[in-house]
Amino acid sequence: MTERGYRRQQLRLPIGSLLAVGFGGLMLIAVAGVLFAGLSSAQHNTFELLGEKADAAVQGMIDQIDATLRPVEDQARWIADAVASGRVDITDKPSLDGFIHGSFAATPQLVGCAIISTDFRTRRYLRSDGTILEEDVSDDALAVRSLENGRSQTASVWGPPYFVDEIEQPLMHMVSV
Repeated sequence: MTERGYRRQQLRLPIGSLLAVGFGGLMLIAVAGVLFAGLSSAQHNTFELLGEKADAAVQGMIDQIDATLRPVEDQARWIADAVASGRVDITDKPSLDGFIHGSFAATPQLVGCAIISTDFRTRRYLRSDGTILEEDVSDDALAVRSLENGRSQTASVWGPPYFVDEIEQPLMHMVSV
């Protein structure tokens, strides 16, 4: 007993219980740490893999578009070079018509071709039925813009795509100088 007559009881915990709780707590902390590290690493790897797959898909689309448009671009340059060098006389309509229709054989992805002169007279060729249309396009904003852009270019350039109601298809145009 103590001076006041009360006896203080001491709390006694068995060592086995203390060790079980201590080691169990440490194990819980270790497992939680490993689980967090594993999940965050898995998330990072998943996002990285998805990013790589997306990049590969986009690059595949770019390659496919390039494979489709590169021959058209090469053909447009070849036609422009033939006109610029004088091998094809742009004023000789029957010769020009045969030349343009012959050029369609090398580029099956083309649906047509147009040649716009500096006075905004255009000669349009359709691949499907061989139609040749000649018209004044001075009031066609796209034709005027394309011709003006072509004057300032030193190389062939692609214009933005646009939708043509008459044939119900989107088209891309190229200004070849």
